[in-house]
Amino acid sequence: MMKMLLLPVLAASVLALAFVSFVTPLRGATGVTPVQAGAWGQALVIDFGSEVTLPDGAVLGFVEVVEDSRCPADAMCAWQGRAVLAFTLDGERFEVEYLGEEQRVEVAGVRIPLRDVQPYPLASQPADAEDYEVTLVVSEGD
Repeated sequence: MMKMLLLPVLAASVLALAFVSFVTPLRGATGVTPVQAGAWGQALVIDFGSEVTLPDGAVLGFVEVVEDSRCPADAMCAWQGRAVLAFTLDGERFEVEYLGEEQRVEVAGVRIPLRDVQPYPLASQPADAEDYEVTLVVSEGD
């Protein structure tokens, strides 16, 4: 009887682990993190100062928080503000303006939709550049 109950629990655990590994974005930690070949279109989370190697071998890096004037969560503002972030793609620097919705840019044949910028600012607790991470999806351009 115990074995019959254990089998469905084990199967559910394996399925849950497979699901989490499938939907969890790849993270770029310090240094260069390779993205699996053929992984175009997969969500990536890149920490400030980190790089990822794309399926075509290009290296994408998150290099600077140029501006973060988004309205802090613990303040009232007249406008929503924006975040301007700098990246490099094989050494070519470019900037993306993030207004709270997905912002798309295409550089050197790579489409890079920026989906999220964290941490969200707090007036009572300013963030350092090293605290930032971005979520984006890279795909082959047209």
